[in-house]
Amino acid sequence: MLGLGGIGSNACGETFLACPPGACAGDAGVSANAGESSGGKSFSSAGGRKGTGGSRENLGGASGGAGNLTSSGGSNLGGACGDACDEEAPHCLESEARCVECRTSEDCADPTRPLCNASHDCVRCKTDNDCKQAFSDRGVCVTTLGSEDFGACIGCQSEDDCDGYICDPKTRLCTEYEPRKKGVCAPCEHDLECKIGQYCVPQIFQGIFIGNYCTQTKEARVGPDGTCSLEGAGFSAEVVLTSVGGVRERFCALARTTCPAYSEHHRVKEGCESETPQGDAACGVPGVDDGLCRKLEGVHFCTYPCLSDADCKTGSTCPQNDEQYCSL
Repeated sequence: MLGLGGIGSNACGETFLACPPGACAGDAGVSANAGESSGGKSFSSAGGRKGTGGSRENLGGASGGAGNLTSSGGSNLGGACGDACDEEAPHCLESEARCVECRTSEDCADPTRPLCNASHDCVRCKTDNDCKQAFSDRGVCVTTLGSEDFGACIGCQSEDDCDGYICDPKTRLCTEYEPRKKGVCAPCEHDLECKIGQYCVPQIFQGIFIGNYCTQTKEARVGPDGTCSLEGAGFSAEVVLTSVGGVRERFCALARTTCPAYSEHHRVKEGCESETPQGDAACGVPGVDDGLCRKLEGVHFCTYPCLSDADCKTGSTCPQNDEQYCSL
C-alpha cells in the first residue's frame, strides 16, 4: 500500500486515494463512511468492507485542511486571500493579499459602473477617453444626467459615433449598415436600413421563408384611412407582422408573389425565354411558384400572378383572362 496522498487499488481493482496504514476500508477496526466530514471526503460504505472496530478515518485531515472542498466564496480559493472574499469584494488582489471589488474593468458587472479605478472600486465613466482606454468596442461615455445608463461605456449613441453607419438602439453598438437607404422590397437585415415608414420584415410565401425585405406600414402605404386591398398597388394584403427589430405593426404586404418576383416585373431575365414551366422558374425565387415568364411583342419578360388590379404595380393591370397575371 502507498503512503498518504498516493494511489492504490483494492481487491476489486478499483483505484482510490491511498490512506495511512490501518485507515483504509477493509483494515481491521475501520469502517468506511459515506459523505463528507468537516475535514474532507471519506470513503463510502457501499464500496468498502466493515472491520471489527468502531473508529472512522477521513481522508483530508482536520477541518480546513487540504481535503476541504467547500469555501465561503471568493475567486481565489487557496491563494493569497484564502476563501475570505465575499460578494462585495469578490476578487483577490494577489500582490496585496486582500479582497477587492475589481482588479480590472472586466471585473465590473454593473454597466453603469464599468471602470475599475486605482482603488480597485467600480466607478462611472466621466469622459469618452475613460471608456476608450478600458474597452476596444465601447468608447462612448453616457454623460446625460437622468439617463438610465448614465456613467456607462457604450459603443455609440448616434450615427455620428459610427462614421455614418447605423447605431443599433438596442445593443448601442455600431453596425455595418447604412441608415434609411433602402426602399420597398429591398433585402435588409436591420429596421433602420429601410426608409422612414418602412421596417425590415421577414417574408413567408407558400410556407417558405423567402428573406427579410423593407415593407411599408399600412399608414405609410395607403394612409390611416386607406385600404390595402384597393389602394396597395401590389401590396394588397393587410397583415400584422413583426419586424426583425421586434416592432409589431400593421403592414400592406404582397398577397400573390414575393419581393424578388415583384421587383423583376417587366424585366428581361436570363432563362425566361419561353412560356413554359422552365421559363416561369427563371422568374422570382428558385423553387417557388411566384413568377411567370410571358411574351410581349416578341420579347419575354418576367411577371407574376394576380387576382385583381390591386395585386399589380401602378400602371399594370390584372386582365380577367383564363390566366391572370400582371400586365406587361
